[in-house]
Amino acid sequence: MRTKVKRRAPSRRHRSVVMRAITAIVRAAYALGALGTGAFGFYERLGWERWRGPSFVRTPEGLVRTEADDGFLMVLQTPPPLDLDAPISCDWRTGDVW
Repeated sequence: MRTKVKRRAPSRRHRSVVMRAITAIVRAAYALGALGTGAFGFYERLGWERWRGPSFVRTPEGLVRTEADDGFLMVLQTPPPLDLDAPISCDWRTGDVW
């Protein structure tokens, strides 16, 4: 008989440590970080900001709206300021593009 191992979700502290490390990498190596989330408060505490403008994905056929992601994107500006009301786009990839 197999015993089920109960796995605990990562603690808030663990998630914060991981995201602080990711935030430092983005600040050091990229012009902008972007992600899709509904956990705004968590990321805002780490310096991420809500993107208010329309979102798109860049495909071989051109820009395609990703309206379902509007209002759920956050960015880490490196350095600021960006117009958070402007359109934003990401490269196409398999799965969730944002």
